[in-house]
Amino acid sequence: MDVPVLWHFAISHFTEKARWALDYKGIPHERRMLFLDYPLRCGLRTGQLRLPVLFDAGRTIRGSSAIIAHLEAGSLAQRRGSLLVAVRMKTGSVGVAY
Repeated sequence: MDVPVLWHFAISHFTEKARWALDYKGIPHERRMLFLDYPLRCGLRTGQLRLPVLFDAGRTIRGSSAIIAHLEAGSLAQRRGSLLVAVRMKTGSVGVAY
């Protein structure tokens, strides 16, 4: 099985959220940090200029919330716990975690 590939920026709260979710789930993945050439690379590959982007089993998932929804839907074989439950337990909140 190929590992998912995450395209991201070094400093971005959106990409940090996606990285945190992959780490929390214990999902092995490859990270590729994009630099100033990201508009060209991202635009040609995905048709959009939005980061982060997760490439998983032939699918392209754009945006941190969509990536977390993809992980929660069980699209990846290596699942561990629910992000929503973990955030609720930590914060006592009953709202949406992502």
